[in-house]
Amino acid sequence: MKRKKRIHGGWIGDDVAPGESRDLELVVSESYSGRDVIIPVHVRRAEKTGPKVFVTGALHGDELNGTGAARSLLVDENLRLQCGTLVIVPVLNVLGFERHE
Repeated sequence: MKRKKRIHGGWIGDDVAPGESRDLELVVSESYSGRDVIIPVHVRRAEKTGPKVFVTGALHGDELNGTGAARSLLVDENLRLQCGTLVIVPVLNVLGFERHE
C-alpha cells in the first residue's frame, strides 16, 4: 500500500513535477482529542504549462454533491490533462463532513 505524503502547515518542498500526479494530506488543525485534522489533496499536472483549476467539495459538511463530482474526476481513467494543473480537494471541511453539518 502506497503511503500518502503528509504536509504539515504548507507546500514548501512538496513540488509536483510536470506530468506527475500525487495524493497529499494537508494537516490543517488538531482536534480536541489531539489527532491531526487532515484534508486530502490530489494534484495532477500535465507536461505542458497552462491554467490551474481548483475543484472542491464539502465546503459545507451537509452538501455532498461536490464530493461526488470531485470523486468522479479522481476515478475517471480517461481524464488526461493536455496542459496545466488540476487540484482536487473532495472534502474541504472535514469536521463538518464527519458531522453532516
